[in-house]
Amino acid sequence: MEELVNEHILDDPEVRVWYASRAEAEAAGAIALFGEKYRERA
Repeated sequence: MEELVNEHILDDPEVRVWYASRAEAEAAGAIALFGEKYRERA
């Protein structure tokens, strides 16, 4: 497993960063403990 993860990291995959409301993030497939850690916009 570690080897697979390292290979993926070394492939330098594209990273996409954006700010979204909780509803937008959940609609995009994000999972997190929003109620415990994040504000309305993260």
